[in-house]
Amino acid sequence: MKKKSVVYIRTSSETNIGQEKDSEGRQRKICTTFARQNKFEVVKEFADVCSGKITVLDRHGFKQLYRYCEEKSVRDVIFENVTRFARDVVEMEVAFRFLKEQGFTLHSASRDVGFEEDAETEFMRQMFGAFAEYERKKIALRLQSGRISKGIINKQKGVLALNGKKGKVEGRKSYRDRDPEMVLLARKLRRKNWKTGKRRSLQVIADMLHESGYCNSNGNPYGTGEISRMLKQ
Repeated sequence: MKKKSVVYIRTSSETNIGQEKDSEGRQRKICTTFARQNKFEVVKEFADVCSGKITVLDRHGFKQLYRYCEEKSVRDVIFENVTRFARDVVEMEVAFRFLKEQGFTLHSASRDVGFEEDAETEFMRQMFGAFAEYERKKIALRLQSGRISKGIINKQKGVLALNGKKGKVEGRKSYRDRDPEMVLLARKLRRKNWKTGKRRSLQVIADMLHESGYCNSNGNPYGTGEISRMLKQ
């Protein structure tokens, strides 16, 4: 008899979402192949559109997965690789140990790391997590370098920033500059429902963003005015 399991998919932006898109389709294929080869029955699939830096247990899709598994007594979770679960080393270990205490078993379909508690597999998880965290920081540094270079070019051209100085180096950054993934998700949530023709309210969008781990500088949900400005960018 096959054991019941769920599949977890995480993409970093909505441009990867959709049946014809590569990232989501690749993850689904790898996970279902792993399930078939290891005699698991996939009973449901859950997904998040968010950065890997968002805490696992704060992601909207993963919280839905957790609640479903609790209600249906499913304890096996399959994902493509460790970076889909978490990129931060400490976050990975905290989430892994919490879920293990609740009786869950995690399966990386690509078998890049194991999720046991022996010293060797723990070391491998930490090594892969550290590498993933390094890659994320390298990308962030590259983007920061690009913004600085753009600021220098603008300064040479005489372009004024919001603070009145030449070059867009400092000043108040737009939501799109600070977190383009959040803005893309907000726009997706604002789209009309194809059945009803209605849109979600700004307050509902703010609540859903907060559930997905997005909050303002004070750690609180965004206000409706902030959501409105965000959607215009």
